[in-house]
Amino acid sequence: MLAVSPSVVAYTFGVNMALTLVEQALIRPSGLNGGTNDYSADDLRYVVSQFQVDLPIYLDDFPEKGNINLHTYALETATGKQFLLQKVNSSVFTRPARVMDSMGACLDAQRRNLEAGAFWEPIELVPTRDGKSNFAISDEHGWSVWRLMHRIQRVVSFKSLAEVPADRRMFVAEQVGAGLAQFGDLTADMPVDLPSPLPGYRRTDIYFRQLDAALDDLRDPLEAAPYMPETEELREACGPHFFVKASPEVAAERQERARPWINFLQEHRPQAMRLYEALSAGKVRRTMIHGDTKIENFLFCQETLRVKALVDLDTIVSSTWLADYGDMVRSLVNVAGEKEPDLDRVQVNTEVYDAVQRGFLSAAPGITDAERALMHDAVISITMELGTRFLTDYLRGDTYFGVPASDPELNLTRAAVQLTLADRLMQIQK
Repeated sequence: MLAVSPSVVAYTFGVNMALTLVEQALIRPSGLNGGTNDYSADDLRYVVSQFQVDLPIYLDDFPEKGNINLHTYALETATGKQFLLQKVNSSVFTRPARVMDSMGACLDAQRRNLEAGAFWEPIELVPTRDGKSNFAISDEHGWSVWRLMHRIQRVVSFKSLAEVPADRRMFVAEQVGAGLAQFGDLTADMPVDLPSPLPGYRRTDIYFRQLDAALDDLRDPLEAAPYMPETEELREACGPHFFVKASPEVAAERQERARPWINFLQEHRPQAMRLYEALSAGKVRRTMIHGDTKIENFLFCQETLRVKALVDLDTIVSSTWLADYGDMVRSLVNVAGEKEPDLDRVQVNTEVYDAVQRGFLSAAPGITDAERALMHDAVISITMELGTRFLTDYLRGDTYFGVPASDPELNLTRAAVQLTLADRLMQIQK
């Protein structure tokens, strides 16, 4: 019998009935399409049946799913095996097949280079019934790509260091650094020419071109050529973010309110570009990076708090490991969080900074002298890059980073926090 509640889908039949379910579930429900929608029990039953997983199952919403892949479900078989079922958000990741290709290559590299008995545990994908890494649905409504992953056991995650017991925070900060270094070592032999799932991501030069377009109030596609990036793929992916959508009156008012931060970015633009220019000039190595190294994407052993995995592999792109390092440090050292309106509270926790760096260097082999010299600059560059993105989005009308109606100035606040943090970081000698 199938019991359904708004958040729970439970399959509670015996083995014989489960075999019947597989046969029935192979008929695609009429309401299941490739667009963004809510999914019924029949829809989810059909999707699950496409993977090589034993039935019966119990399926529930996954509360730690984050802000991007909103259709994520915790799945458990009658024998106690646990999985995560997830739909790739094709509104954000408009090339979901590339997301899965990069994820697969990343997981293959981790498994290939992992020594026997290692504590690290990569994600394991469950293949579909026909041996693929994901199940894709496509029709006139769009497409959806689903994946099923073994759930890593006996681990904990944290939204921020503040969630970690006070006497273990520096240890966990070190473990985050060490975890990133281990991830980088395990994936170092990935090919760097994989097609990007997010063309233009981590391209600081493109983010500044978008800022220039917003400051020039770009609205006419016929006038866009001087601002646009160099390839057709980049223009297709990034082009919509070059145009101001706010009314001329609102855009002018926003520029006036944001003037101190516009001036700050214009003054310190060379500092913001330093990491990207070093990569472009070949001064640092190009590798495939994780792309989103905040603490909540690290999993820790629940008994020891040793780092065990780095998950959320949707943003694997070609760049330099210094970009991942800079983003990791940036996200951990800001004691105030990313939405703090009181900028006096935005400070750098130097104890956390030192712990993360110590953990990283203890586990990172083969760093070049040029890369080591850029580690602090990388933190500043990535912090300013994010501040630029928030500020640009505010100026053009909040077309990328969503804001609630109750706080229309949120992207300006976010920008001010990041740029204040960058200013504080520039005052630290490392």
